[in-house]
Amino acid sequence: MKLKFFTTCIAMLFLTSYHQAHRYHTLCFPENDMRFPENGRTTGGLTKTEFDLVLDEFEGVMWFMVNNAENGAKLVVERLWNNDAVNAYAQSYGIYRQVTFFGGLARHPEMTSDSLRMIACHELGHHLAGRPYWPEPDPLFPGLYIEGSESWASSEGESDYYASLKCFRHLIIEGQKNNYAITSADLKKYPVQEVNFATTNCQQSFTKAIDLEVCIRGAMAGYSLGRIFKTAASTDVSLMTPNPRVVTKTDPKHPQGQCRTDTYFQGALCEVSYRDSILKEDPNFSTCNEKSNHKVGLRPLCWYKPS
Repeated sequence: MKLKFFTTCIAMLFLTSYHQAHRYHTLCFPENDMRFPENGRTTGGLTKTEFDLVLDEFEGVMWFMVNNAENGAKLVVERLWNNDAVNAYAQSYGIYRQVTFFGGLARHPEMTSDSLRMIACHELGHHLAGRPYWPEPDPLFPGLYIEGSESWASSEGESDYYASLKCFRHLIIEGQKNNYAITSADLKKYPVQEVNFATTNCQQSFTKAIDLEVCIRGAMAGYSLGRIFKTAASTDVSLMTPNPRVVTKTDPKHPQGQCRTDTYFQGALCEVSYRDSILKEDPNFSTCNEKSNHKVGLRPLCWYKPS
């Protein structure tokens, strides 16, 4: 009886530790103490109506992509409006590909409709973006990972890159075609010099009006997310000052705020069509990369080491 009880406890500890580590590495932002309750709203952020509108758009447009890319899998969008935490996460179970969003994230003063769209795309990226992946969490030591292994979830940087390269474009362009109420970005919310810099660079990649618009909106959504990360980690961000770090091996964890802003910006600038599907096992397929002689739109070296 004692042996059976001990074995059961060990099994429960194993499963609990695995679940905690498994879920942790799909959080959009590192764990933080920021809270934005509904009864203490500040200037800025999204209302519940705006929160639901964006996620209705996301669910309506992206369900087919998930179903097609994941062999019949079902997209599940969970909305925890009453949770005041500033985060979102993804998890996978059976045929379901779930993404969960907290109301505190939507109420953050820096949040815009486009930055929430980009976060939704980041979480979807954990399911669809492919390599590089997070390693498998160590079942015995929560927070640690098994060196050389691969889990189901794409790394944080890869999910950021996929978000602006593929998903955000698909969401806006296909959403407009299918009469979803995709609102345009209010660029007056951002510093003029940042918008001008994004516009100049996007004009070098795109000439078609809709592609140029989505590039600028993607760049500024990434800038917004960098500023949200700034409030959590006290690091400044700008589209004009890329992170100079060069990693010696790909880092699957959350990149530093400027590095994440760089990643969203480069994904937005990549000329490869959002219609060209990702090949999960080949990070060079349907992306901008050195192998294909691209000069802009590459994954930043502050988190990515080309193989």
